[in-house]
Amino acid sequence: SLAMSVPAAHTPIHIPSIVSLCVRSLLNKEPRTLNRALRLLSISLKDASSSGSQRSWMSAFMDLAFSSAASASLALDLAEPMRLLASLDEETMKKKANAGDVDMKDSTDADAKTKTPADEKQTDEAAAATQKPSAAALNLATPELTLTLYVATAMLLVDAHKYAEALKTCETAVQMAATYNRRTLDLLGARLFRLWGLAAEKSGGTKGLAALRPQMLAYHRTSCVRHDIPGQEVLLNLLLRSYLSERLYAQAERLRSRAPLPEGALGARSNAQQARYLHYLGRIRAVHLEYTEAKECLSQALRKAPARAAAGFRMLTTKWLVVVRMLLGETPERRELTGVKVLAPYFALAAAAREGSLAAFTRVVESHGAVFARDGLSHLVARLRRNVIRSGVRRVALAYTRISLADVASKIGLEGSSSDVASVVAKVIRDGGEGMEEAYIDHASGCLCSRGAPNVYGTRSPAAQFHDRTMFLMDVHNEALRAMRFPAKAGDDGETEEQRRERRLAESELATAIAEEDDDDFL
Repeated sequence: SLAMSVPAAHTPIHIPSIVSLCVRSLLNKEPRTLNRALRLLSISLKDASSSGSQRSWMSAFMDLAFSSAASASLALDLAEPMRLLASLDEETMKKKANAGDVDMKDSTDADAKTKTPADEKQTDEAAAATQKPSAAALNLATPELTLTLYVATAMLLVDAHKYAEALKTCETAVQMAATYNRRTLDLLGARLFRLWGLAAEKSGGTKGLAALRPQMLAYHRTSCVRHDIPGQEVLLNLLLRSYLSERLYAQAERLRSRAPLPEGALGARSNAQQARYLHYLGRIRAVHLEYTEAKECLSQALRKAPARAAAGFRMLTTKWLVVVRMLLGETPERRELTGVKVLAPYFALAAAAREGSLAAFTRVVESHGAVFARDGLSHLVARLRRNVIRSGVRRVALAYTRISLADVASKIGLEGSSSDVASVVAKVIRDGGEGMEEAYIDHASGCLCSRGAPNVYGTRSPAAQFHDRTMFLMDVHNEALRAMRFPAKAGDDGETEEQRRERRLAESELATAIAEEDDDDFL
């Protein structure tokens, strides 16, 4: 039997469920069950942080999941983090006391009066785990439970901004995880790698993340050998982030070409990690002048990012996408850039590019240069100067059938001799585009001649737009087909009715865990 008596009443309600899910993941050989355990872990730790009971939470978890000897050993290993968490608990209680929230009885009565049906349902579901796995099962799942405790400790330290202590805890945990080759530890190891990289970046900036690069490369090779797909995804994204933060685009491209994102089985890949990878790949493509591929990658990253979380990621990806689209000659719509304060510099940049005025473009770059540099876009913004000139010359060609080159230079703010202006205008004519199909330079009179605004339906623009929309729909259709799961043909597998019912129950639980993971996977 795998059942024993329930823990003491003072144990937080989510801890028995977390322990049970970790053991069930090992016994059923279903690593994705750990997603539910990690989600419950986040909820339980949030409650413990708000109530000032972080150390007591860890003690309750160790008492429930480990034997007395193992619990004492872990308490010794985590002595420094637990001491810090105890001091944080005291600070939380002092703040609550200063706020007048010291009467626990009154607060408990108020919570009981204001409890909603949804809260009661969540409490009932957590309390439904009334049986604890047996000692044999707990001993078998000791690595999973130990790493879960380390993940909880690192999350609490990161939330408390104790990044140096979190970094030490994660280093110990990832070294421990590397000694095991168990698929049930892949998700826990991936979460530890993410916390490890976050703590290193917060404590030491880009240099802190770069210092871990040799270790991350070694762990990535180990993950590839073990077919640890979650670990490969996280480590590859951390390595790309470390390279891009130091503008090492050539090294990032070399790593990406030799270690592509793994193609796992259905449900084995994280949407959040795919979104990050596509974002980094789009940035690499943009720097290497592959703007069409960069636009496609950044657009897919925005579609895969969760709508209710990761606002900073979505904003940064939107900024890169706006600049890449302008480099392609497209003009972002006003509604895409208005209403969000952080996008105001890019709205001004798009307005200057649409106007085709070099003076306006220079003013925007000078006033918002610090913003572009912070977003890593200063080098791409500098490339927009040619696009601004091209846009200005096209606007002039559409407005005038004949105009002198000196007037062209005056209207777009182009400085230089007449030969320089003629060379720039000739390059724009060679590039082509709307209004430049029959444009030419009359060198005898020094004028730019064109036929004015053309009939758009006589050009290839409608066909190109139709092709782009068709390809977008086909990409969405192909992704939907790859994500579909088809039932096995009747009589092929020899399943009994009970086995079929158990399989469908497991598939529904897995689908629920995957859906819940999308919003929770971004830090």
